[in-house]
Parts: sequence; C-alpha cells; structure tokens
Amino acid sequence: MKHNILYISGWYPTRLNPTLGNFVFKHAECASNENNVRAIHICTDPDLKIPMERVTQELPFLSTVIYVSKSKCPVFGKILNYLKIIRLYLSEYKKMVSEGFLPDLVHANVVFPIGIVAWLFNRKFGVNYVITEHWTGYHPYADPRPNFFQRVIMRKVANKAKFILPVSEDLGKSMKLHRITTPMIAIPNVVDTDLYFPKNVSVESSVLKMIHISTLENIQKNITLLLSGFAKILKTHPKTELHFITDGNLMDFSEQIETLNLKNNIVNHGRQDVVGVAEILQDADFFVLTSNFENLPCVLIESVSCGVPVISTNVGGVSEIVNGENGILISPNNLDELVAAMEDMIEKCHTYDKLKMHQSAIDKFSYRAIGNQLTDIYNQCILPKSTHND
Repeated sequence: MKHNILYISGWYPTRLNPTLGNFVFKHAECASNENNVRAIHICTDPDLKIPMERVTQELPFLSTVIYVSKSKCPVFGKILNYLKIIRLYLSEYKKMVSEGFLPDLVHANVVFPIGIVAWLFNRKFGVNYVITEHWTGYHPYADPRPNFFQRVIMRKVANKAKFILPVSEDLGKSMKLHRITTPMIAIPNVVDTDLYFPKNVSVESSVLKMIHISTLENIQKNITLLLSGFAKILKTHPKTELHFITDGNLMDFSEQIETLNLKNNIVNHGRQDVVGVAEILQDADFFVLTSNFENLPCVLIESVSCGVPVISTNVGGVSEIVNGENGILISPNNLDELVAAMEDMIEKCHTYDKLKMHQSAIDKFSYRAIGNQLTDIYNQCILPKSTHND
C-alpha cells in the first residue's frame, strides 16, 4: 500500500533560486515512485506586489510553492515573516486534509528552521516526522555554525523525530556531537543515472578538460586554491582547460585569474539545467573539488555516474563516494597535494573503468536505490490513520 508522504523543506527550488535544494526535490521524486508524495514550500518574495502567490507543479509529484510578501519592518520583520510562514504551513496542512490528502508521515528537510513546522504538525495533528539533514554547520570546522538559540531548538526538534536521515555517515557523527540522540540512518543524495552516464569517446581531444561545479563560495569551496593549482599545472601542461558550471560569479576571482594569466584557459558555462550539466560533465576528463568542508556533494555522485574520475579534498562524507576506483583524495587547503593529484590525474584519467563507475552509482545513488531506502524507513514510522487528529 502506498503511503501519503508530505515533504516540507527549508531549501527548495523556486523562481528566486532555481537550484537551491534541488537535492530535496530529487529525494521527493525518489519517494514518489512507491508513495503518494506532496511537497509544500513557503518562502518570502521581496518583489511580490500581492500578499500571496501560489505556484503548483503536478509532475513528477504534486509540489506547491507559496510566495508571500516580505515584511519591511526594520526591527521585527524577520520574526513577523517567520510567524506568517508558520501560520500558513498550518493552514495549508488543514486545507490539504480537507481536500482528501491525509499525510501518513511528514518528511522535513533541514532541522532548522523547517523542523519546527514538522514538530508543530506532530503536536497539533498527531503525525510523525523524519528529517533529512543536508547542512554542513554541525561540523566543528564549518562556517557558519549554529548559535546557542539554534542549537537548543535543533536538539528539541530533532529528538522528537522518528529518524534523522543525514546525507552522510560523517554528518551523522557530527550531529551526535550536538546531543541529537534520535536514531540515524544515512541516506545519500541521489543521481539520475539515466541522464548521467558515460559518453563514448572515439577520439581523445588534444585539449584536456578539468571541471568544477559549485556556487563558488570561497569560504567553503576554496576557489583560490583551485586557481592556484591550475596555474601551476599550466606551466607543464599548457593545453589544459578549467571549466566552470556555476550560478555564482566568477568575476569575484578576476584579479587572481588576471594575475595568474589564466583567462585564456578558463571556460565559464554559467548556470545550466540538469541536461546541460550532464552534457558538459560527460565531455570532461576529470572533476576537481577543493572544498574546505562538505557533506555529500551531488556533483561528485554525478561525476562518478558519468564515469568522470574525481580529485577531491577529503572532507565531510566525500570519502564515502571517492575511492581508488574513481578518483584521488587529498588533504584540504594543500596546494602541493592538489598539484600532485592533478599531475597524476592528467596521466591516468583515461584509464579508469567508466562503466564500473557508472554501475556503482546505480547501486548506491540511483532513484531506485534511494527510493527503496526511503520506503523502508517510512514503513517503520507510519501511524495507523485512526490515530490522526483532525
């Protein structure tokens, strides 16, 4: 029997930021293969001229994004906005039930602040909840980290959930350091293995292409290190290009790019949809990630699924993806290790078994694999419908 699962999330793709929380959307899509899934996301829109606007998408599951006008009160505006959003979530739940969709379980994404809404649903309507956590802030080396108020709320909300589902084992360990005692099961991010697959290359290009995909937030992604390493590689391998896919601003690094004379060897593809990302990634020789902290980056899973080997800093849950069969792990913020790994990868990037890499992605990160894991968890949490309160 299919369960009714309500997805709510602090991060979700919207017209304000089409890529934010796309991994949440993918998890919901996985769950929808064996369950009746609905998603609600409510956010403020500073440019909205009316009090509220509702945008509904029916496929691959019923997803509703509600935009509300943003309070301009200089002192209490943030609080007023959040209270407005909470009240709207409660009214939307009642509306959904009145229309015939009674959630068997709420699947929240990111403990703070959306976990508060899941906790309120539990108190008011008697529905259990699980929470998937994606945020890096639990790690002692992350920036930013939760303040005292956030930590108190996070513990209360998380410890009332049936399960916490961190996207990596490493994240789960860090969450436990915050005195979160709810049972944890790591459920990784997902990849569309039908879209991200190895490309048959009959003739090797004379230009070697390394690729990086991120928001370019330097505190986390350490783009300055990536550019410094690339500059050293160009001295011995001048026919090498560094390709970027990003919704960030590469111009923030224009001074370093100019100083290191990299302009002619950098290709910026800007923001791409999933098809564009797959096509560009399939054409790359290897992927490079120089982050100072991470959880379980979707881009690494996508790269492995495409049979594109990876160089990555060994941070967060990266070692749960990258191994000797698909890439090279290096220490964070270590230029010498980065350059050595790039040199090594240039020599052997075409020796990796692309089909074996793709199959490993199917086994661990495909829609079917993650969907089955989610359904198994839902089966352990569902309350009989008779226990729900109106």
